[in-house]
Amino acid sequence: MKIAVTGGQGGFGRVVVREARAAGHAVISIDRTAAVAEPVDGVEYRAADAADYAQVTAALTGADAVIHLAAFPAAGLAPDDVTHNNNVTASYNVLLASAELGLRRICNASSVNAIGHSYSRAPEYDYFPIDEDHPTRAEDPYSLSKWLGEMQADAIVRRYDGMKIASLRLHWIVEDVARAAQAWQQEPDPGKHLWAWTPAVPAARAALRSLEADFDGHQRMFLVSHATTEATPSRDLARRHFPGVRLKAGFDGTASFFDSSRARRLLGWSA
Repeated sequence: MKIAVTGGQGGFGRVVVREARAAGHAVISIDRTAAVAEPVDGVEYRAADAADYAQVTAALTGADAVIHLAAFPAAGLAPDDVTHNNNVTASYNVLLASAELGLRRICNASSVNAIGHSYSRAPEYDYFPIDEDHPTRAEDPYSLSKWLGEMQADAIVRRYDGMKIASLRLHWIVEDVARAAQAWQQEPDPGKHLWAWTPAVPAARAALRSLEADFDGHQRMFLVSHATTEATPSRDLARRHFPGVRLKAGFDGTASFFDSSRARRLLGWSA
């Protein structure tokens, strides 16, 4: 399969490109520049601004499937309007261009923040662990952009027959739990990120599997490590920091505050 990876020169993008090549796929890496310091053998590098529809269409031509990563990956990296408008425009351009080119398999990098989470002033949760049925209360521009990207995917599969889109709700993609724990220990609010993280290599492999997985339409999936970064039982953390939030059955030990069982069922997710 020839896989286009938008944002292919970003931190997670480079991991995805390497894993795609290791799996035997041809890769088109798309970024704002085609210049790369250490090119990967078998990868074609194309330049395109994801906010420009014509450039996106040209860059995706010849691909069989798309993994869309090009975006501001967090809040605060750019002014609010730039973050929101860039991410929303980029995701729609990639989704629409893919559909118009006849590409029927797309992996869309969403975020756990699509429900309103790390960047909310006072995030509200109905229950733990959080699953894909949890309502969204996104308020900041980054989280809103990820929620709207999922809404766009819903619209695309309604309009174009045969489209299969996986929106992977990722959270702090790092190489191992030690790196994630270090980051969360530096936070002034210890519950701000629900002690969650996503391991980079397994996430890249899950993104690749999503292009061939057996599902229809648009599927949202949390893709988070099955355990928190903490040794303290998750129920104790929840009661201490989020009193009153309902705790579901099975939320035991150091279980993640996010339920990734849909990804486990559809993609074989194990982290």
